[in-house]
Amino acid sequence: MREYKITDAFDVLNKSFAFLSEEWGFKKIREDNINYGCYFKYLKNKLTIYIGYEYINNFFHFEFLMEEKRQLIFSFFREKESDIEWKSFMPDDFQYKESLRRNVEYIKKYKNEVLKMAE
Repeated sequence: MREYKITDAFDVLNKSFAFLSEEWGFKKIREDNINYGCYFKYLKNKLTIYIGYEYINNFFHFEFLMEEKRQLIFSFFREKESDIEWKSFMPDDFQYKESLRRNVEYIKKYKNEVLKMAE
């Protein structure tokens, strides 16, 4: 059972990924906060970055979408660093902000590769 509140999750995710539009030149094309989750989409040229947090399942769904190709962002990280663990990038019953921070940290770490996908 979840031991924290998620009432701030929409604002926390929105702020955490603001760098995509403010610094990297992506355009936010979706922003929804509904009963079962919050969802964002950012677009730059050929790359769409999908950010979702499903409250009911306590699950992050982050993807790169490039024309006909879809890739989970974690899979992208795993290609770069094979020893990372899925659970450290996902919320659990005790936290979501730390795993969110880790996802953002890794996206920023691979900024050049991410921006290259958008070309």
